[in-house]
Amino acid sequence: MKIASDVWKRVGDDHAMSRNLFAFLVCFWTVVGIFASATATYIARDWHVDVWGIIGVLVVSIAGVFIAHGSKNPLVSLVGYMMVTIPFGLVTGPVVALYTTASVFKILWVTLGMVTIHRVLKAGGFFSWVRSVCLLWDPSSSCLLE
Repeated sequence: MKIASDVWKRVGDDHAMSRNLFAFLVCFWTVVGIFASATATYIARDWHVDVWGIIGVLVVSIAGVFIAHGSKNPLVSLVGYMMVTIPFGLVTGPVVALYTTASVFKILWVTLGMVTIHRVLKAGGFFSWVRSVCLLWDPSSSCLLE
């Protein structure tokens, strides 16, 4: 399986998970990642990031991508995913600390809401329907909503 393959088009015996369950799990783990990153951001709000910190975040995050993608074990993939989300939360902590708590929470809840709504609509096939309508309206359009 290639990393660029469309997860919504995977079928077969080895992919027994339903489309809706998959959408729920993607949404759930995305929200978990956002909360993990937000927690790391809160912890690092008083830190001063230097070049070595940014290089460290990049190294850990790139390693996390390879671990998450290369493993068939979901727990190992989760560790790789957290190796991406948490370091970026640590780096963004000092920047986010410049804003008021209310505005940070507003952005957090808007982001979580958008992720959830997008996944629910994606699971229901809403974007395929919109794309079909766009193509009926203008067949030459490149209505790329998916």
